[in-house]
Amino acid sequence: MIDLETIDPMYMVFGNIFTTANQLQVILDQEMEEITAKQFYALIMLDIFEDAPTLKELAEQSGTSHQNMKQIILKLQHKGYIEIRPDRKDKRAMRIYKTDLTEELSKKYDANSKIFMKELFSCLSKDETAKLSEYLIRISQQMRKMKEANNGKED
Repeated sequence: MIDLETIDPMYMVFGNIFTTANQLQVILDQEMEEITAKQFYALIMLDIFEDAPTLKELAEQSGTSHQNMKQIILKLQHKGYIEIRPDRKDKRAMRIYKTDLTEELSKKYDANSKIFMKELFSCLSKDETAKLSEYLIRISQQMRKMKEANNGKED
């Protein structure tokens, strides 16, 4: 077994981001009967937009590919949690809207999600949680810069 004390902290953080994301997905998939963790996250992300987003906007804000988000959205549409409608001004653009079924789902899991979040972050102080949030935002911003720089490279 590797001595974790000898591993560069950057590599530990990198590995722990993956491990934590996987663990979170497993727990949420077990807790929610109706939808997956990734579908749940897509529904949450819809709330950050002032107006109903396009698929491209939702994918970009969620940090995933257009193809991955499209699969998630199509499954949510099939289950009745969202509707996809043409934009009023640009009929080529399709906007994603929550349905009443999504609100029912939110109400069903509201109390449990608050308990889950308190328990998940109970190992950190309020200040530590705020710092972790700050650090993750900075890492996310750096990854966006790296992606943009990579997209600018010629193949």
